[in-house]
Amino acid sequence: MAIGDTVQAGLMRVDFSPIARAGEAQARANQAFGDAVGGVINKFYQKKKDKQEREEREQAYLKMGLSDEEAKAASRDKDLANQFINKMNADRNYSLEMDKFNQAGELRDLQMQQIMRNMKRQESADQLAGQERNKAEAQAQAFDKFLTGREMIDKNLGRTDTNPLMRNVPGPIVQVPQGDYKGNRFMQTEQGRNIFNSMVDSGVDPSDALATAGKFEAQVLANQPKAPDPFKVRDELRKATEFQQGQDAITFTPERNTILLGDTAYGISGKFGNEAEVIKLKSVEIPNYSNMNSVMNQLISLGEKRKTTKFMSNADKTLAQSLSNQLRGLLREQILGPGTVTDPERAILNEIVQNPTTWMDTAGDTQSKIDSLKGIRKDAFNKLKTRLTGLGLDVAEVGQADAISPSKSVDFNQETSSGLGYTEINLDQL
Repeated sequence: MAIGDTVQAGLMRVDFSPIARAGEAQARANQAFGDAVGGVINKFYQKKKDKQEREEREQAYLKMGLSDEEAKAASRDKDLANQFINKMNADRNYSLEMDKFNQAGELRDLQMQQIMRNMKRQESADQLAGQERNKAEAQAQAFDKFLTGREMIDKNLGRTDTNPLMRNVPGPIVQVPQGDYKGNRFMQTEQGRNIFNSMVDSGVDPSDALATAGKFEAQVLANQPKAPDPFKVRDELRKATEFQQGQDAITFTPERNTILLGDTAYGISGKFGNEAEVIKLKSVEIPNYSNMNSVMNQLISLGEKRKTTKFMSNADKTLAQSLSNQLRGLLREQILGPGTVTDPERAILNEIVQNPTTWMDTAGDTQSKIDSLKGIRKDAFNKLKTRLTGLGLDVAEVGQADAISPSKSVDFNQETSSGLGYTEINLDQL
């Protein structure tokens, strides 16, 4: 064998076992480390799980009624938990039994109290019954005694001895019945007393005589005029008053119910049967119209003032603007109808109800605004008048607003169907 072959053979027999053993050792070390880390992680999660379970058991024991200390201890020791639970159940059973015992005692006390009350009521009832019997017997005896005869009075028999020496000596006295029987005191009339006395004198039992005479006297009294029953009189007076009040509520009279067109007064007369409708007219619609007419008059007056002067005071201008705003509010529903006012509708309302005092009267604008206001007022008046006459009421002029006072006289040349005087005027001139 050549030297080269020997060297090659020797190189091919190199020993790798130490390297292999070192790798195995490293692998075992890695395995041991992994097992150690895994064990730590498992212990961590196991402790966390055990802690969570203890907390859950602790909460459960707290809900069962154990105290904080007992619940915490029981969550760690199952035997201790059983002891606590058994003790708690025993305490509850004892409490339940004591409650039953106490309730039974209370029931016995209530029953005994009821028995005592029943005994007292029975005793009171027996005592009352005895008193009633004694009272009835006493009344019966008194009634019998009252009816058995006449009252006894002392009466002188008169003197029969002619001896002068006996003149000052009192004569003999004897008791005799009074003229009427006692029972006739029950009688209210002379006829009743006479019948009672006659029957007793003829031998009729006083009780029977009293019953018979009482029936006769009842007939006599029934035929006599009776005094009016004060309760009935009062009830009739109340009904009459309520009727009159109801009639007043649905009645219109010119003295109390008046509407104005400008300064001209129109009286309302007649009746309408629906009281609710009349109340609405008297308390809402007529006052609202009257308020509108008053505001309108003031605004027109300021407009007339604007026609005669070039400069108006700030106070008059402010008042006119305020009156214009009030008038728009009072006429809003009549012009636009019910509901919320939109901006376009508000512009229309401002255009219809104008302030006659704005700027100067250079081309008769003020008068045209005044005429427009009068037209609106006339339209509102006609609508209210139409509503009133539609209900069957009369609406007729009674004169100027300052002429309807009772102290002033008004000359009316015409008359309504109900007799109310009035005078016609040209509404276009208002």
